[in-house]
Amino acid sequence: MLKSEGRMSKRDGEVRHPESFLFHRPRKPYQRYSENRIRQIFLHYIKKAGLDREYGQDTRGRKLHQFTIHSLRHSHIMHHVHEYKVPLPIVQKQVGHKTLKATSVYLKPSDEAVAEAYAEAASSAGGRALLPVKRQESEG
Repeated sequence: MLKSEGRMSKRDGEVRHPESFLFHRPRKPYQRYSENRIRQIFLHYIKKAGLDREYGQDTRGRKLHQFTIHSLRHSHIMHHVHEYKVPLPIVQKQVGHKTLKATSVYLKPSDEAVAEAYAEAASSAGGRALLPVKRQESEG
């Protein structure tokens, strides 16, 4: 269904090692990185790109960063749900959530997405108001 609608590209070939990890240790596709190592690698490239931004501290005094592995995961899910309209059960399976409820948290669109949708609707309506305006009857 997704391929026929053009929302997912086709693979160029067969998957050679379906049991291997996407992110794995060098030359060891069957040994996954630890979560901590993935965070370290992510932070290394965020710093290298000049994107390491702190915006405060948590209750324990730890620095809060704008870009984290979790923010990347969140963006990925939001993008596939809202932009590509990938069905939620497929996204759930892809990200490894045990319940659909856990994935459904991402159904809430961002403020930017809401504003963009209203702007697009207004431009397609030719600048007319999106909501009907109640007119007062004129006396006469």
